[in-house]
Amino acid sequence: PTAHSPTASRLISIGSVAELLAASPRTVRRLDAAGKLPEGIKLGGLKRWREDELLDWIAAGCPPRHHWSWKSSAR
Repeated sequence: PTAHSPTASRLISIGSVAELLAASPRTVRRLDAAGKLPEGIKLGGLKRWREDELLDWIAAGCPPRHHWSWKSSAR
């Protein structure tokens, strides 16, 4: 999908990730630091995650980052 496509993956904040996981932002930070979440994207001082990737990661059983491989073209 192109950047302007309605099916393009949306980048979400740590608060949205926390909501998606039913966890606190602090827990999301700890999981990320421990390598238990998919790799986020740094935008200056911000960190964002691809919503589609997180949904696929959850469907795959939440494997650790070093076991996770996601291909955006698969969606």
